[in-house]
Order: sequence, then C-alpha cells, then structure tokens
Amino acid sequence: MANIPLFKDVGKAVADLIKIEHNREVKVKTTTQQGLTFESIGQADAAGSLSGIVKTTFKHATYGNFEDEISTAGKSKGSWKTTNLIKGLALKLSYTEKPTGALDIDYQTDLFSVSSNVEVSGKSNTLGVAALVGFEGLSTGGEVKYDASAQKLSDYNGAAEYAQKDFNIALKTKNSADVVEGSYLHKATADLQVGGLFSYSFSGSRVFTGVFSYSLDPSTSIKATGDSNGIVSALLEQKLSKPALKYAFSTEFNTKTSLTAPKNFGLSLAFGDY
Repeated sequence: MANIPLFKDVGKAVADLIKIEHNREVKVKTTTQQGLTFESIGQADAAGSLSGIVKTTFKHATYGNFEDEISTAGKSKGSWKTTNLIKGLALKLSYTEKPTGALDIDYQTDLFSVSSNVEVSGKSNTLGVAALVGFEGLSTGGEVKYDASAQKLSDYNGAAEYAQKDFNIALKTKNSADVVEGSYLHKATADLQVGGLFSYSFSGSRVFTGVFSYSLDPSTSIKATGDSNGIVSALLEQKLSKPALKYAFSTEFNTKTSLTAPKNFGLSLAFGDY
C-alpha cells in the first residue's frame, strides 16, 4: 500500500501543474563523479536588472543531501535533508541569510502521516503540527500553527484527499480556514494530464483555474492554463541531447485587456545535467 500523503502535499500535484514560471535565465549545471553538483544561473527580471546565483548540491547515500545557494543580490539559503535514520522518516534543517532557521520532521506510513515544523526568525518563532489518517486512497486530517512570540494560534486548517492511480481529488483550507480550495487531477493517458482548482474565499474572492499538459514526444511537452479572471498562460519545453540543453518558452496574457500584447513572458536555457 502507498504511504499516506503529508498534509502539505494535499492538492500539491495540481498546484504544481498549474504553476508556470516566466523565468528569463541561463543555467549551466554539472555533476562530479562524487555526486557534487554545481549550478551557475544568470537571470534578468522584467525591468531588465541582472543577477547571478551559484548553487551547490551534494548527495551522499549515508549522510543525506546538502544544498547551499548564494546570489549577487546578497541572499543566501541552505539545507540538509536525510531519509536514512528510520524508515518513513524525513528530517530537514534549513536557513536563510535574514537570518531564519527551520526544522522539518515528516513521518509517513500506509495508515497515517505526521509532520512538525519549527521556524525561528527575528520577528517570530512558530511551531506547526499536522497529521493525516487514511485507508484505501482516502486521507483526511488537519494542521495547526502556534506563534510562540505572540502566544496565540497563527493558523489552522483541514484537508481531505482521495487518490487513485490515474486521478486524485482534494479539498483543503488555507489562511485559518478563510479560503477553501477544491482540486482534481486526471492522468487521462500516458501523455495527457488535465486538472482544475477552484478557490473560494469567505472574504469574497472566487477563482477557477484549469490546466492541461501534453507530451508531444519524449523530449517535447506543452502546457496551458486559464482562469476565471481572464489570465491565460502557455509553456513549451524541449530537451536536446547534443548539446545537452533544455529550453523553455512561456507567455501570459490578460484576455480582458489584450489578446495580442503579452502581460509577461519567459525564456530559459539550461545546459548540462538538467
């Protein structure tokens, strides 16, 4: 039997599918025989400002995965993660330059999953606990977060998911149950995925987003999304073997204002071990 998902992963599959990042970047990635990976990334934002990022990743079969990232904007972050201590247990330590630190502990079995998270920063210290129980594809549970600095609950939510081999349906709340999200994802064929996400806020916002992803061939895929606010996005991604290159082109339109002038676009090139 498959493990019960973590609370933070309920509905994540369709949310990840809907997300299209309009990156304007060039990336070079290489990996040594010892498992050390180097990434050099050059980026440009919508205003034309340039920045650079150096990212280093080391994967060790016994000691876990180490990751560090530094940018020319003065930002840095890093983490260490291991799944080798106990079967089903994942432990992660992370930090940023702000400074902030976090400890995440996740444990999964085929009957339940539990998660805890501790975040420490200059502004607040929070503790989060979440749990799901399930059987035969159906999982349900909740999450609470406590702000130790303010000495009060800072967030509380619930979730339910029904997952099978070719589809899943999820219902989840956010922002102290002010927002309710219902989603579905269907793997219609080996090449085609379709999904949808409806977000209802008791404060008044209601948005539906639909998405489809299709693999034209083993190296080429397309994806398109559209929502009830008139925002339409599309992504084309292709991988080449010689040279080792993955490129992606994306665009976004606000159909309520213009069908010809894009609101945003992205073009990214990734060389090496993409």
